[in-house]
Amino acid sequence: MGLVGLIAGGISLGMVLAHGMLPSKWFYLVGLILGLPAFFMLVCLPTIAFSIQIEAGRVRHVLFDRFVLSDFPVSQFRRMDTMVGLFGAIIYFEQGRAIRFFGAHLGILTQLRKELQRLKREANQAIEGTAK
Repeated sequence: MGLVGLIAGGISLGMVLAHGMLPSKWFYLVGLILGLPAFFMLVCLPTIAFSIQIEAGRVRHVLFDRFVLSDFPVSQFRRMDTMVGLFGAIIYFEQGRAIRFFGAHLGILTQLRKELQRLKREANQAIEGTAK
């Protein structure tokens, strides 16, 4: 996106140098220079800022790979719905708790669902094994 702004800036500089002033519809150009990066940030930033991490039998919803927003045991995983309204996916856990996160590639979401189901089976088998 920075490249698009740089190109648009170069075009507007060329117009100023060629005509000695900005054209009468310069605000369209400003909208292009500022609007595209702003749109990109509104659409893409949530998908970049938030992530799902699976570590040590826990599912974590993390902001900027640093701040844990929610944390659930894999054994409490119930299901995952994709393409739900504004959200790319919602991961449901016991007691009605959920992790909602924005877009991700459907292939990645499918892999995440399979991995959560596998880890839940393993966690339940480990719990059953210790109960015997």
